[in-house]
Amino acid sequence: MLLKARIAIYTVDPRGVFASGIFSNNGQFSAYLASLQATNQVAFGDLALQTLAVQTGGRALYGRNDVDQQIADSIGDGDTYYTLSYAPANHNFDGKFRKIKILLPNHPDLRARTRDGYYALPQAPPPTDKLVREQIGEALLSPLSFKALPIVDTSTTVARDPPRAEVKFDVDAAAFSWSPQPDGRQQANVEVAVADFSRKNKSQHVISRFYTATIDHAQWKSRDQHDQRLAFHIDAPVTLPTGRLRIVIRDQTTGYMGTADIAELPAVQVREPSAYLQHRNP
Repeated sequence: MLLKARIAIYTVDPRGVFASGIFSNNGQFSAYLASLQATNQVAFGDLALQTLAVQTGGRALYGRNDVDQQIADSIGDGDTYYTLSYAPANHNFDGKFRKIKILLPNHPDLRARTRDGYYALPQAPPPTDKLVREQIGEALLSPLSFKALPIVDTSTTVARDPPRAEVKFDVDAAAFSWSPQPDGRQQANVEVAVADFSRKNKSQHVISRFYTATIDHAQWKSRDQHDQRLAFHIDAPVTLPTGRLRIVIRDQTTGYMGTADIAELPAVQVREPSAYLQHRNP
């Protein structure tokens, strides 16, 4: 699951410099650095944090007295990285582990640190509508932030008759999964959900909308050279006074999600009734 989610683990041992090795048997630990071939072979050492750090492309830091610098180095690695991908020629997806190695022949002084490999699993079937609803519901209720689709520049206005919040926000276009269309354009499909919560943190309304975004050929070619964002606008019913709003956006192709919380809502504005929004049960 860690490899599939592209998560690299960094472990920091705060004990500092020590005379003996960090592991009671370094030779035994080395045996666990070779990635697990099958789930029925799992031993305790396979689940050690240091083992997972090496196998996921992270680092196991120990034997140093600068814990603050070790943590800072780990954060720095997470902020600076490259993503490489390739299509394997071996199409026999039997679930076995396949080793990968990245070499830099023109720069022998540099070393690429990455995951040990991947498990050749067949493509999973698309999630059912029920599973998607559960995932979005969990994201709306979760206290954690989802950053796979980073939401920026949120703005909200609140109106009456009926009480509603007009939410606007942007997302970096590069974060979405784009697929080519017959007319040459690129298309992304996303779902946006908004929930309002009472001051006692109880969910009151949930509303969701589907969006289809397209980029023409010229925009697609220049997407890496310019900061391109997609702007979203959604009207959500609220019960006043509202404690907070939570926004969830989900890429329908990858399942990646992003969230944003709006804790302080602006004062209510007197507006004309919205023909776009009709009250209905959540």
